[in-house]
Amino acid sequence: MHLFQLFFSPRGSLGAGCFAGAAIVTYALSLAANLLTGPVMLASMGLWPFVLAQVALIWVWYALHAKRLRDAGRGIGPVQGAAVIYALALMLLVLVGAFFLDGGAAAGSSTPASLQVLCELFYRAGASLDPFVILALIACLSLLTAPVFSIWAAMQPARP
Repeated sequence: MHLFQLFFSPRGSLGAGCFAGAAIVTYALSLAANLLTGPVMLASMGLWPFVLAQVALIWVWYALHAKRLRDAGRGIGPVQGAAVIYALALMLLVLVGAFFLDGGAAAGSSTPASLQVLCELFYRAGASLDPFVILALIACLSLLTAPVFSIWAAMQPARP
């Protein structure tokens, strides 16, 4: 199987061993993509390189998992749902990061004016944590969906 087909095409099937190796490479690239959020990169290009890298990596993740589930004789619906959850969690993290980068919190408040309504709701509910901390925790917990799903997919037996 060619590398392009392995990483970018959701068609076909993929054995557990090859899947595990490709998934490890994908997760390593995802971790490396976090370097795109370094201060120098953010100052010169903003969050866009990170966002574009994550979009490509989500597609690669989806393609690998769709092939693996087909090899196990399962439908690809679960991988579609997991990819959407992962994408939404990343979008939430990017939005939280963007609010801090746009200078909205620089005017003497730790919370941008655009999220004051959300803060008020959290405080009225008795939450003592900053709403950004709560949103970041929710997003980080949602990001755990992908590796847990990968482990589950790798453990599925191939169909006879």
